[in-house]
Amino acid sequence: MLALDHNAIGDAGIEAIAQNTTWKNLKELSLEMNYIDELGAVALGMNCSWVNLKHLNLMCNNIVIEGGKAIGSNTVWTHLQELELSNNIIGDQGTIFIASNLAWKNIQIVNLSDNSIGDEGAAAIGRNTTWANLIQLEISINNITDKGAIVIGNNTGWTKLKVLLMSSNQVGAKGCAAIAKNPTWSNLEELYLDMNQINNEGARELGRNTLWTKLTKLGLSYNQIGDEGATAIAANKRWTNLKELILSFNQIKYKGGLALCGNLSWKRLERVEFSHNKGMKTEESNALKSNPLIGSKIRNC
Repeated sequence: MLALDHNAIGDAGIEAIAQNTTWKNLKELSLEMNYIDELGAVALGMNCSWVNLKHLNLMCNNIVIEGGKAIGSNTVWTHLQELELSNNIIGDQGTIFIASNLAWKNIQIVNLSDNSIGDEGAAAIGRNTTWANLIQLEISINNITDKGAIVIGNNTGWTKLKVLLMSSNQVGAKGCAAIAKNPTWSNLEELYLDMNQINNEGARELGRNTLWTKLTKLGLSYNQIGDEGATAIAANKRWTNLKELILSFNQIKYKGGLALCGNLSWKRLERVEFSHNKGMKTEESNALKSNPLIGSKIRNC
């Protein structure tokens, strides 16, 4: 393992590291926040010696599109399991190369958050057929709309997926519906769709989901969800392992709050959060928290 995070190595130093031919047992390389630009990323992508590499962390650099293409073109890292590329501006074109890599059959964790990825890049991710062992996908803080989210929701190859983070995008009700209707994500445990645009219609589709029996955490804050959507979610009786439900900064009032806290199927529920919901009166909030059956579940109401 080589960890050189939070330095100022730059492209020249990275090129020297990438040209090393003796570290054949290197399994983890972490170069987070090191002023790596396109040239350094291209040099890394051309490496053909690290045949046992499992974890590559390049978060918070500036590898941009060409750097993303170079990393995605590497065919030597066949044992790669974790790829951390958040906050790098690789865009749609860099993402297409990463999503199209056929050598990374062992990949389990992919983090592409905050990379200016739009629908074209999201669609490339959704069409991926190589990541059969994918467990966690992070694509938050991008520019993904319904168009890209629908393709991701239609992916049937990620049967081991446990965690999906898509917060801070532009996903609406249609994209949310595609995700909710996915027929193969039976192992999903955590879903984060905070700060999107799914509204009541998207919430209704989520509430109809019957496959996610292992779901433990659901994040839906900042989504313009009202009582109708909250009640639809509350009607779900299949999420029996749900522990955390975050619905802050929506438009949920007393009716929706009561329905959410009153679901008797969610016996493992530990936390329901719907702070800063428009229309929730103080006396209604206090009434919910004082209810002996549900009050202990509520946080920041």
